[in-house]
Amino acid sequence: MRRRRQVALAVGGALVLLLVGVTQFLPQLIDRALGARDIPPPQMEVTPVATPEAFPHSLLDAVLQEHVTPAGTVDYGKLGADARLGRYVAHLARYSPASHPKLFPTRAHELAYWCNAYNALVLYGVTKHWPIASVRDVQVDAWVSAGEGQGFFYALKFTLGGQRINLYDLENKTIRGYGDARIHAAINCASLGCPVLDRHAFMPDTLDAHFDRLMRSMVAEDRNLTVDHGARTLRASAIFDWFAEDFGDPLAYWISFSDPAGKAELERARDGAYSIEFVDYDWGINLLGSR
Repeated sequence: MRRRRQVALAVGGALVLLLVGVTQFLPQLIDRALGARDIPPPQMEVTPVATPEAFPHSLLDAVLQEHVTPAGTVDYGKLGADARLGRYVAHLARYSPASHPKLFPTRAHELAYWCNAYNALVLYGVTKHWPIASVRDVQVDAWVSAGEGQGFFYALKFTLGGQRINLYDLENKTIRGYGDARIHAAINCASLGCPVLDRHAFMPDTLDAHFDRLMRSMVAEDRNLTVDHGARTLRASAIFDWFAEDFGDPLAYWISFSDPAGKAELERARDGAYSIEFVDYDWGINLLGSR
């Protein structure tokens, strides 16, 4: 009986060691399978941030105003030489709501940070691979295929608050976790199929109004949503298809963010039971002059 207990303990110990080993090396295996490649922040001194108000979202705001046009296109050549983007990325790497929760005391502080981080890291990632015609041009040596734009969205690893993360997880596991579908009008993946990249960074105290404005603009653009009464069809951005669970009833959602004229058109489509078609997504880079 004693020997059986000893054998059981030995087997149990071996299993524990095996599990520890698997747990320890699993992240590396996943990284290798996806072709993960680190995009480190610039090596520069980061100004200490002691209060929520001191986090330098103003750096990103200045960068967006200088290098992004009202049409949402970007002068990537000049952007790549702007040290302010690198300085902002360095602050993101040092601080986050996960690493320094006291600096992000409200939901608005957190969500403004994550959305700004997404947009800034996309821009930073593009400049690190410039010139490219599409984010899908970023290729990596991977064992498995994870989906559209794997080299850019899955493989590139950035640092937020000391933790490595890719853009796919930042969007789908963090930002979408806040349950606010308006983020789909707020974050931008450097592609012409995206909603227009706004020229202002998100700030906690104006976040709600900012999100509302962007979703209203997205719904108002014909390339994102149009009504064809002759064909009895609504044509909408693929974004509304990809993230359908976030929007719920799409017609009701679009109506809630439409102006009076748009609302009347959509209500006519709803009453007429029009079909919905989703248009092909344009993965071309949102380069200056492309729109």
